[in-house]
Amino acid sequence: MSLQSCNTCEKKLATIDPLPGKGLFEQPESCISLDSQTDVNGIPVEWHADGEGLRFAGVEGIILWKDPSLRGLLAPLRDALGEALYARLMARDVAASSRADSDLIAAAPDLASGFRVFADTVAAAGWGRFRLETHDAGAATARVTLEYPWELELFPDATPEHALPFAEGKLTGIFSHLFATPCRATPEQVTTSGAPRAVFSVAPAQRDLDKELRDLEKTDGLTVEEQLRAANQYLRLHQEELESRVEARTRALEQADRYNRLLLDAIPEGIFGVDREGRFTFLNPAAQRLLGHDPEAIRGHAAWTLLQPGRADTDNGPGAPECPAHCVLGRGEACHVDDDTFRTADGADIPVSYYCAPLYQEGEVTGAVVTFRDIRDQKAAEAEQRHLLEVLSARAYHDDLTGLPNRRHLVERLDGALESPGGDELALVLLDLDRFQEVNDSLGHAAGDWLLQQAAGRLHALLPTGGELAHLGGDLFGILLHPAPEAGTVANLVEGMLATLHEPFTLDGEPVRVSASAGIARGPGDGLGGESLLRSADTALHRAKDAGRGTWRAYTSELTTAARNHLKVATELREAVAQGDLVVYYQPLVDASTGDIIAAEALARWHHSDYGWVPPDQFIPVAEETDLILGLGEWVLTTAVAQVASWRRQGLRLPRLSVNLSPRQLHQRDLADTVGGILAHSGLEPSVLELEITENAFLEEQIRTGGLLDQLHGRGVTLAIDDFGTGYASLAYLKHLPVDRIKLDRSFVQGLPTDNADLAISRSVAALGQSLDVGIVAEGVEGPEQAGCLADLGIAELQGFYFGRPLPAGTFTDFLQSGPRRRPESC
Repeated sequence: MSLQSCNTCEKKLATIDPLPGKGLFEQPESCISLDSQTDVNGIPVEWHADGEGLRFAGVEGIILWKDPSLRGLLAPLRDALGEALYARLMARDVAASSRADSDLIAAAPDLASGFRVFADTVAAAGWGRFRLETHDAGAATARVTLEYPWELELFPDATPEHALPFAEGKLTGIFSHLFATPCRATPEQVTTSGAPRAVFSVAPAQRDLDKELRDLEKTDGLTVEEQLRAANQYLRLHQEELESRVEARTRALEQADRYNRLLLDAIPEGIFGVDREGRFTFLNPAAQRLLGHDPEAIRGHAAWTLLQPGRADTDNGPGAPECPAHCVLGRGEACHVDDDTFRTADGADIPVSYYCAPLYQEGEVTGAVVTFRDIRDQKAAEAEQRHLLEVLSARAYHDDLTGLPNRRHLVERLDGALESPGGDELALVLLDLDRFQEVNDSLGHAAGDWLLQQAAGRLHALLPTGGELAHLGGDLFGILLHPAPEAGTVANLVEGMLATLHEPFTLDGEPVRVSASAGIARGPGDGLGGESLLRSADTALHRAKDAGRGTWRAYTSELTTAARNHLKVATELREAVAQGDLVVYYQPLVDASTGDIIAAEALARWHHSDYGWVPPDQFIPVAEETDLILGLGEWVLTTAVAQVASWRRQGLRLPRLSVNLSPRQLHQRDLADTVGGILAHSGLEPSVLELEITENAFLEEQIRTGGLLDQLHGRGVTLAIDDFGTGYASLAYLKHLPVDRIKLDRSFVQGLPTDNADLAISRSVAALGQSLDVGIVAEGVEGPEQAGCLADLGIAELQGFYFGRPLPAGTFTDFLQSGPRRRPESC
């Protein structure tokens, strides 16, 4: 290819003499540089020569002049057949504008301003119009639009792709400068129709060091000097690769360390580390806050000496096998301590539970990490629970008014004495105040309570050594003498007690006179158990009252009528069960806040053909003492479940059915299957059924087997503790029982809202329910004052005559349709 013509500006810029006919490549070396591999701004431009002359790769060719201030474009002009006739070479002097633009870019206040200077410079030079769409300096990323490159204006045959190498180089260079890190511009969208444009994305450049190293390993055809240069470059690149990997590994470790530090800082539990010698290595912020130590100040100090100074030099110190630090650091065994103390920086000992685990490096224990938790709140909660247990236990076994043992305590003492191997006889005296009700009615309950306290004091003063006085409720006292004195001695003691009670009491300066009657029974002759002995003494007491009061009677064989009546009741009850003379009544349980019926308790009732209605307290105990309770209990359950299913079919929805379980029923191994079968036959969901079990029976069954109640609960049946507060269940067992609801015994409700003791117990049970997340039902509610007080205490469910008496199924159906709608008022 020969030079045909050159204008004045081109000659001036290129400093060449236009010699027509002389080949372009024959121009002086100092004028122009045209290589087969020309690199312009990092973009390779290939030139191809064939036998007939120069052939261009694509349309355009970028000329790199020896003078760096020059920029040029070499493009062919073709004939109608597309053959290249000659090439047009154009050049521009950009030195002055480039230096000015570089200064402006360097002085720009931000990246966007610097890019505008660059874009204006490119546009002024005619290279094209760049527009910055988005950028993120932190991530070294950007998006740029290129419009109307100047070569497209000069050569209509060109396409936008022809400008891409130049634009890539320009953008790569400017953003590497602006981001201060190697970058790479890559075209993403190229539009050829309409207004030509291209969109570039800019991102950090990724060097392929492995490829560069492989290229340097190719030494074929190189001179010794070239091979040495290649070897030096190979070593340099290899070092860069290693440094790059080390730097990446270091960044990863630093990032992991920062993440771990964030985790340690965020964990609310205290965490500290120790080395192989048990010395502090670090404390997280929670540990610093709980212990009060500065991590830098105690680093390197013996941990257990600071945290447990009283144990460090004893047999239980770090050198002893039982010490947790010895287990972890000495034997590499993790340990967990539920209850211990750590000494804080200010000298206080705080209760903690902690877990200590060893740290290993190359199979050797190099230290340990300790995670601990401040359990002061837990200790306070446990202390509160113990206090509540003491209150409930005292109420279960002692009378609040007099401070004396109550009926339950006395019965257990009687049972224990009768079962003792010594076989000593015992004597039981029941003593009842005559005319006590008159004092209550005339002077008020406060006077009656005061009288009971005074009477208890006089009786206790006469109590012989070894004797025990109990208040059984109301105006009834019991005296246990074990071993029993001679009959005459007992009689003298009883007469002395009656005499001292006959003496007037002084209340507000006025005399108050009462008398007393007593009944005496001796065991085991008059009863083999505590309850039976109480019944014998009570029978004798009633004989004394019948005799004119103010006297005493002893139980004799002539009083066996009660036993015969007991047998008669048992026989007739068995026949009544067989003949279907018993019916099921239903008593409502209501929502304390709305008065809506939310449950019903199923109760057995007996209508005797001769005597009419038999009180439940006369036939239920008889059934309990025989096998009748098993069949009776199953019949009540079957009947009640079927009735609730029938109500539901009628559109009457009763959320819950409560049925009592006898302690003897709990001894049936197939009870869970029986209950499941009854529910399946009725089609009723298990969650509708709630089984009520007395407090003692509940605990005894859980201790005895621990399985039956869990089986019932596992089937979806809910469980309730009946008569809560009258038994001897401890909170230690209670929190593990599968219980859903607690029924507060009526004895704690009767005195509300005026009885402070009943009020305190009811409040404690309500709080206990919230703490254990179980429902509380108060039974025996007979008036609006009691209902309002219980609602104010937070007890959600109420039961009693105030809301409805037990009703037969037909009447209860109407009751369900209307509902009592009695909303308790605040007390």
